[in-house]
Amino acid sequence: SGFCAPLPTKPLVSAAIRTEPITAVPSEAPRFCAVPCRPPASLVCPPTRALRTIALEVMERLEEYQPFLTGAVLNGSAGEHDDIHLQLFADSAKEVQIFLLNKNVEIEISENEHFKGPRHDPVETVSFLWHGEGVHAELYEQHDLRGAKKQKAGDRPVRAGIAELRALIAAEHPEHGTE
Repeated sequence: SGFCAPLPTKPLVSAAIRTEPITAVPSEAPRFCAVPCRPPASLVCPPTRALRTIALEVMERLEEYQPFLTGAVLNGSAGEHDDIHLQLFADSAKEVQIFLLNKNVEIEISENEHFKGPRHDPVETVSFLWHGEGVHAELYEQHDLRGAKKQKAGDRPVRAGIAELRALIAAEHPEHGTE
């Protein structure tokens, strides 16, 4: 049998997508969008723009739980089939679940790995649809908030709060200004 080179790892592919400047996305490939980490507004994928706007709306509704946006919607690589990923911080996961149920939001509950790694207990995640888009909110305890805000100097953001997301959206749409 022949020799097959191993496929590149996901981190390697993600790094290449963020670092290779792409000046245009062909119209015949609307489902794929690869742009640098902080692209000029003209290069941010339309799905990313729409998902960021929806994410901001969800975050504002969940403001009392100190939401942070993470993942592809934040880093600018989201496509039309990507979901919104949030981190919420509350006294208990049940508090957030009850809040959503009281707002008539149908939720599904699962578990995900803690952002601090596998040495920590998994966290509950509530998943729901918001304006037809999937939202997955990881439910952390209040004391985890301090660790979530830490970031090494020079690193690209791995999470953004409401103010940071508003600023990112305003930078993409300078004609709209800030609210």
